Amino acid sequence: MSRLYVAKSMLTATGAKGSFEVNSDGTFPPGSKITFALSTLSSDERDRDNFTKNDTRQVRQFPTAEFAPTKTSGLSLPLATSGTFTFTLTGNMTIRGKTKDVTFDVTAKRDGADRTATATANPSWKFGDFGMTAPSVPFRVLSVTDEIRATIDIVATGPKG
Repeated sequence: MSRLYVAKSMLTATGAKGSFEVNSDGTFPPGSKITFALSTLSSDERDRDNFTKNDTRQVRQFPTAEFAPTKTSGLSLPLATSGTFTFTLTGNMTIRGKTKDVTFDVTAKRDGADRTATATANPSWKFGDFGMTAPSVPFRVLSVTDEIRATIDIVATGPKG
């Protein structure tokens, strides 16, 4: 599940797809990526969701967002079979056809083959980073601070080794 915080409102996206494997030097092989449908982003406010879906995100023209990891820092490999790990994950985020180098602070947990992680963008992003304007409708309640705080929750499967 991916979460995108916009102004004190949380948008949640479902159906993320992709795969990646970390090389022994902390880099990722070509083709490593996670994508999710921007049309699945939703909050507790349907009208706002519809406005941002069509106006800000333009999901008909740009239906997906993609994260392609490039390297980790502070992660000891090979990963121990159990424990909690903190590290930095760097990669390329593409939203609306605009790609930006981004960094996530990651807290991960491993218990044998079970792996979970929460990755939080640091620093946060601006709408303009991806060619968007922060939503604002004059004389209406809808307005958003120009800050995107992205958090990605990951549940990974893989070999026990």
